[in-house]
Amino acid sequence: MNNLKLTLSLIFLFINLAGYTQITLNPEIESQGAHNLIMKQVEITKNNTIISFVYTSRFSGNISPLLMQPGNNGWVSIQPEIQIIGVGGKRNFKMVKTEGIPVEPEKHYLSFKNEKIFFKVYFQKLDPGIEKFDLFECVSGDRIICFNFYGVKVTNPEDKISALSKPTVIVSGKLLNSITKKPIGGKIIFEILPGEKIIGTSTSDPVTGAFSFSFKPSKSVYSYLATAKGFLGNQENIDLSQLTQSQTINKNIFLKPLEAGETINLKDIFFGQGEYVLLSSSFAELDKLVKVMQENPTMEIELEGHTDIIGNADDNMKLSENRVNAVKQYLVNKGIADKRLKTKAYGGTKPLKTDGTDEERQVNRRVEFKILKK
Repeated sequence: MNNLKLTLSLIFLFINLAGYTQITLNPEIESQGAHNLIMKQVEITKNNTIISFVYTSRFSGNISPLLMQPGNNGWVSIQPEIQIIGVGGKRNFKMVKTEGIPVEPEKHYLSFKNEKIFFKVYFQKLDPGIEKFDLFECVSGDRIICFNFYGVKVTNPEDKISALSKPTVIVSGKLLNSITKKPIGGKIIFEILPGEKIIGTSTSDPVTGAFSFSFKPSKSVYSYLATAKGFLGNQENIDLSQLTQSQTINKNIFLKPLEAGETINLKDIFFGQGEYVLLSSSFAELDKLVKVMQENPTMEIELEGHTDIIGNADDNMKLSENRVNAVKQYLVNKGIADKRLKTKAYGGTKPLKTDGTDEERQVNRRVEFKILKK
């Protein structure tokens, strides 16, 4: 009997590691946009990540994404750009299809109050080891609240057995000044995405700029962050999803010199709708800035907050002020001295785009930093 139990346990173990279904019922969620939408289940199969929802119509502003129109009860649908963003905001998984709900521009028109809609959205399969993610559909507008969920926790352990058979990867090249093309002495940090687990570092030769790093990958996507004093860090992903044998990746990395007066956009900074609490998807981008500030201890910057031009101007100004202060506080909490950080709120007074759709105007909602002193 004991031998039978052991055999069955091993069978279940290998079924699990072979990529069969992992199911998380009623996953824990940090925050969400539409509160009349319930995420009932996250199912990770051999080929897809399938998320099951229950939506209840309320004919109010809390419909996601619901456009209230005179003469009807509104409609509900999925925006085609919906995606899963792994922790750290770097590894994205696209939608494959939906069941029970249309994709824009098609719509499901609501018939009555408290109408319940059961539907599923299929995505590309999450990499093993991703056990926390954001579900991002779109940026909510005046009459649309998007299907956004932040900090979704699921069961999706790393496949440790298959990792043993992975080939070796060598990344080598030179660290160079993007302007002069001269060698730079700096540090290259290699990490697993999206959990940002550091697997090792390499130091480039200050005379030749040469560096090299080898590792045995256990996942599909990695990244490197190259930093050097007096330069803006450079981070890129390394996609190894098609890797079948050992290989050497030859890649020169170029770093841009820091110059006083230059303004740089911080990409991938996320807040809740109408809120100023930083979401976990923002941490990876901000940690890059932390590393730049650490590598350049005399550097001083001004953080600048911007919103879209839609809405009350005073409210937008206050929102941009609160958001840029939240970014500053994050940097301070990471050990950057307060005196090195100034803030400036612009609200919607400096838009990059003044017309177009809400999606096209997303570029207006941004946080930037200006280098005051190198």
